[in-house]
Amino acid sequence: ETADGQVFPCDLVVVGKGVDPNMELVGDTRINTDYGIVVDNYCQTNVPGVFAAGDVAQAPDIIRGETWINALWPCAVEQGRIAALNMLGEETVYRGSMRMNSVQFFDLPVISAGLAVLTPGPLGARAGEHDETMEDRPSELVYRKVFLKDDTIVGFVQIGEIGTAGLLKILMERRLDVSHIKSDLLSPRLSLGFLLPLIQDNRDRFNEREFQELMESVGV
Repeated sequence: ETADGQVFPCDLVVVGKGVDPNMELVGDTRINTDYGIVVDNYCQTNVPGVFAAGDVAQAPDIIRGETWINALWPCAVEQGRIAALNMLGEETVYRGSMRMNSVQFFDLPVISAGLAVLTPGPLGARAGEHDETMEDRPSELVYRKVFLKDDTIVGFVQIGEIGTAGLLKILMERRLDVSHIKSDLLSPRLSLGFLLPLIQDNRDRFNEREFQELMESVGV
């Protein structure tokens, strides 16, 4: 039952309350703000020596190519680490974040990442940010969808079977051209071994530690 007395019969209610950054602290300062506190690739504001991290920080978004708030715990942790290193004088670049959520409804796992849903409001995806979608529903409880822009993955949704989500995330984060493997993106058999040639051809998109870990995981 809603506050105005409307009743909606249902079996399950899922509340998505969103995030509203608290901007009171910087309200009367010269720190640049938009929906949140705007920071650069070092998690620093426009005021030298002043940094921001976490749900209030409007930081670079990998997929959108602009600053955005991705109010997620892993993003907050990484932004805090980057901000701290730069405060200590260890110049460290923040690669950026992207929206990603994973949840389990009873026995049904669900994961979405990037620009996976068109939603209204200041934090929603905008029309035109995808130019192609691919989807597959092999059974009643399994669903896969990939969103592309200029032959790169900009978002995906997986329901029921989420075993390849990590691989899609790698392709999306590194902005790799997937034009020649599109037909395999929805396959549950997609593997790191299959993606190995593509990763090796784009070694410059990974730092040395990341690249070596990927190679070791497939025995190379």
